[in-house]
Amino acid sequence: MVEQSVAPVKIFCSYSSEDESCFKEFKKHLGSLVSQKKITVWDDTKIKAGELWDTKIQKNLKSSDMILFLLSPDFVASEYCNRELELGKELRKEHDVALVGIYLKSCLYQGLIGDTQCVPKGENWVGHEKEEANRNKLWTEIVKDIEEKVDEILKNRDPNDLNSFSWDVQTSKNCGSIIESPESFIGREETVKWLHDITTKSKCGGIIVYGLFGNGKSTVVRYFAYKACQNNDFLGGIAYINFEQEDFRIYEKFLRQILYHLMGTPSDKFEIKECEQRLEDHLETSKCLIVIDKIRTESINEKIVHWLKSASKKSHILLVANYKHDLIDDFKGKSIHGLKSSDAEILFQQCWPEKTDISDKGIISDICKEVNYSPFLIEKLVNKYSHLDLREFVKKVKDYDFKKRSKDDKMIIRFWEDEIDKIYEDRLDDDAKEILNLCSLLNGEVSSFYTLSEISDVPDWQSAVKKCIDYDLLEKGRRKEDKLKKEEHKDHMISRSYFAAPLVRKKVLQKIDNEERLKSVSLRLACLAEKQAEIIEPANSDDNAQEVICDALDWFDIEWRNLYDCAMISCENNDIETFFKIVDSVLQFMIRRGHLKDCENLYIKALDKRQDTWGQAVLHNDLGVCFQFQSDFEKACKHYNESIKLQQEVLKDNKNDKRRHKLPKTYNSLGFTLQQQGKEKYSEGKPDEAKEKYINAEKKYAMALDLCRDIIDQKDRDGVDDKVIKEIKTEYAQTYNNLGWLYTRKFEEDKSTSSFNEANKNFKLSEERKSDDDSRYGQLLNRWGELHRLRGELHGLEGSYDEAKKYYLKSLKKLSSIAYRFELGVSYMGLGIIHEKERDYGEAKKNYEESLKCLNDEYRYSEERCRVLERLGELCKQLGEKCYDEIQDELRKARKAKGSLKGFS
Repeated sequence: MVEQSVAPVKIFCSYSSEDESCFKEFKKHLGSLVSQKKITVWDDTKIKAGELWDTKIQKNLKSSDMILFLLSPDFVASEYCNRELELGKELRKEHDVALVGIYLKSCLYQGLIGDTQCVPKGENWVGHEKEEANRNKLWTEIVKDIEEKVDEILKNRDPNDLNSFSWDVQTSKNCGSIIESPESFIGREETVKWLHDITTKSKCGGIIVYGLFGNGKSTVVRYFAYKACQNNDFLGGIAYINFEQEDFRIYEKFLRQILYHLMGTPSDKFEIKECEQRLEDHLETSKCLIVIDKIRTESINEKIVHWLKSASKKSHILLVANYKHDLIDDFKGKSIHGLKSSDAEILFQQCWPEKTDISDKGIISDICKEVNYSPFLIEKLVNKYSHLDLREFVKKVKDYDFKKRSKDDKMIIRFWEDEIDKIYEDRLDDDAKEILNLCSLLNGEVSSFYTLSEISDVPDWQSAVKKCIDYDLLEKGRRKEDKLKKEEHKDHMISRSYFAAPLVRKKVLQKIDNEERLKSVSLRLACLAEKQAEIIEPANSDDNAQEVICDALDWFDIEWRNLYDCAMISCENNDIETFFKIVDSVLQFMIRRGHLKDCENLYIKALDKRQDTWGQAVLHNDLGVCFQFQSDFEKACKHYNESIKLQQEVLKDNKNDKRRHKLPKTYNSLGFTLQQQGKEKYSEGKPDEAKEKYINAEKKYAMALDLCRDIIDQKDRDGVDDKVIKEIKTEYAQTYNNLGWLYTRKFEEDKSTSSFNEANKNFKLSEERKSDDDSRYGQLLNRWGELHRLRGELHGLEGSYDEAKKYYLKSLKKLSSIAYRFELGVSYMGLGIIHEKERDYGEAKKNYEESLKCLNDEYRYSEERCRVLERLGELCKQLGEKCYDEIQDELRKARKAKGSLKGFS
């Protein structure tokens, strides 16, 4: 075995995508060489979304020491694989890169690879072995042959070569000079054990340690890192960055320091791109710990945040901060793999000196938690007043601090005063304890048992809780008297704060039996239906229509968590009636308010419970909508396709089924999702894949149009309901609208114009255009405006911008009359873009601001709102206005909220 003192051999794997399952099997066997730090392995699965895949492949191919080719009929037939092979031959000739062919599946390969060495010996084709044991035997033989070649390369490698710096497996032992043992470590062994356990059980993730200043966070983390160094727990090394000791706000400096700590590499000799690549490869193959201490918002920039997020997917990132700022919130959503985010987060409480001998020290510790004093001050006070009983002790400490401490510290003392009630929990029975806990969260602060008693007038737990819920819902939430409106709204919000306490809310709901819960849910759903009607069909003549909509949406935000928990508990208790009442009621609100992850969970649970085929078809369609709004287009397509399959199964024997108008809608949604995928692929620099998605979208739109025509044509023959015909005609026009937008994306202007004309004609043919149709007609006008704007941008046609403005203004007029805020916001955005193109920045800013007013009310996590914020921010920056930073902050929050729907970005 070669002693490792140089960089590992970089291996590039070339294979056909059809052989991916075999390659994954092979890659596992290469893991032994990776673990020994003899090799690193690169393949196209490491290409990230948005990267130029061809450039990435070429770069890694040219920088490799050895190239492995998995030979098969698909490999031989692949033009791209042949290109990689030819480039490999050139690299062997010019740079002595090793080429190795692997016999995967029998094929005519001789003329292709020439004199390239192939394994295993005897031309045994691994892919032909059906038995796993036989395949494993051949893979082992192949890896042994590769290891011989690798050892030969390592033996001949010059350790002084700039590109061959040592990746020392034992670097973590050298971190002792960086991470010293703390001088004093007091009583937090349980936290160190927790950190050890969580980093041992998981391969990577973000761990957050936060709490008030001076309570020993850094001490514990340094002690943990020091112990990990001694035990050699992280073979890839430990990096410790303290933002207080040195200014690491410069990204390059920050990255070079981490590289030095982990690998001992003199990183100043490398360009920053090379540093990034070396770190990426190292984190990919080695278990590392990166400790970032003393984080403050002003001390860390966006590039560092982005790098830390990316690194947390490959190694352990341990963040230490005094308070929970945005960086910590980013990590919270994507914490240790396999654990809930709350389990990967330490709310650091005041540590208590072990040597203090006082009977009530546990209680005093609870009182003192989160107080901004050092452990040494607490110890001093305890020793000084240890002869007093608990109440006298607290009084003495209060007196001491009011005399000696600053005004800010007096605020902390008041916290102690509130916490004193907790001492007496042991004197209450179990039910009273739970009521005390509920009461505390009801009021948002520690309170007494009597507050809840005043509400409930009953001493026992179940009756008290039932009374509390009824009081909250019936007495507070349902009052409508105009004269009490302002006072009631405030009171209503305070009472509803109860629902912001998830643990207690669940405890309450679990205590109530199914009959009572169903009654409570029925009342809430009745209110939900009322609010939904206010949103969907606001009175045109009502000057306060928008206020009604906003009030309804605010109501739903407050009520949502309660409905969700009711649904989940009903599902657990097999209370199917209650469960489906909720699930069938929330989609409209879910989309508008961004509760997408919760709704996704509901629908997945519902699929397990729903037995009828049509019900499953509807749920798959709704899940498609849910994933579409999360921009997870792959999953959206999967569920739309499943919905179509199930709908067709139900409708094949009953062409007169009144539900058949749902099928063209699902086809239309699937087409639009494929269209969005095409747009995404195009922005990633993959025009061929984008074209394929566009072609598929066009086919789905064609299916939707055919189905709509069939239903319309059969009206007289089958007596189809007029309401269904009206819906189908609207869907027919909407499909043409989507087609027009698709052709605009494909730069097929004639087809685009034709489709928009058809959409226009069919919207006008609607017999009655109520609010829903009017909103769709407004959408159409927006699409016309966008079409003319694109003409102006793409072709510089005279008058295109004027035409675009004309349609946007028509849309504003139409949509303003029905208070349809989302498309109204899109209209203002379109006008703003036109004015910006014409360099009329004042009007552009005015329209963007109007757009935000509309989009802030509904669909606040939408892509459109992000676009407006981005454009307005750039405009303010050019105009030198101070609001730029505020807008950028709002944009970042919006993007994070939208991204969090997909998970850690």
